[in-house]
Amino acid sequence: MLQFDHLLHAVHSPEAVRQAFTDAFGLTTVDGGTHPQWGTYNTLCYLGLPYIEWIGVRDEATAAQTEFGARVLAALSVAESPVQFALRTSKMDQVAESWRAKGCAFDGPVEASRKRPDGTMLSWRMLFPKQPLGRGFQLPFLIEWGEPDEVRRQSLVDSGALPQAQPYHLSALHSVVESLSTFQARFAEYFSVPLLSVADAVRGQGLVAHLGDVDVYFWEPRAQAAARVLALHGERPFELVLRARRAAGETFVEGRQILYGLSVRVIRGE
Repeated sequence: MLQFDHLLHAVHSPEAVRQAFTDAFGLTTVDGGTHPQWGTYNTLCYLGLPYIEWIGVRDEATAAQTEFGARVLAALSVAESPVQFALRTSKMDQVAESWRAKGCAFDGPVEASRKRPDGTMLSWRMLFPKQPLGRGFQLPFLIEWGEPDEVRRQSLVDSGALPQAQPYHLSALHSVVESLSTFQARFAEYFSVPLLSVADAVRGQGLVAHLGDVDVYFWEPRAQAAARVLALHGERPFELVLRARRAAGETFVEGRQILYGLSVRVIRGE
């Protein structure tokens, strides 16, 4: 089963964006670390196991020579914005074999690691659909962590990166695509996750994938906000939905803010 793992948000200063999210929503955020092999570094916000990764460039020369770094640089050459999301799997080798059998082009599995602020090393593997840079939607890549979900969750709690009292969890991610049918065909080449038809009075027709605790939506650019994103950046994610964990009796204001090119909508919990 594939689950939503994290959103990559390309920004000039991960430190500044981390502080902005803490100030705006009271979220606990943490320093991540550096990726010397890509010339990038990050800060993070865990909302359960799903998280936001604010990715910045520390070494432009190195970043320009790598596919991942080049994607971040390309996004930042236009404006800060989300660029891609990752799906979590515990069966990466099986997925790679199925892609190979179907003739899908891909890179990996790729071994990766970074040093945490406390000096310990974090390692993982990734698998990337082969796709060009440009304005087309970047299909998600796969990530496999080196430990089971519950072990990793407890590690995050023990380190303070995932507090017991985080006020929100990540409920949904919205993306804009030029054509639903074209996107659906590309997605189905790599992923067997069902894309279900949905309709919304404002957004129009769309598709949704249920990926663990997070629903990922794809819309054609009928709504004004989605059309602006498509015109400026091309196809990509543009809005996160955070669901409040607050008690029923607490004061709560639903709202939406734009932070560093990402729309963040807060809604009341169940």
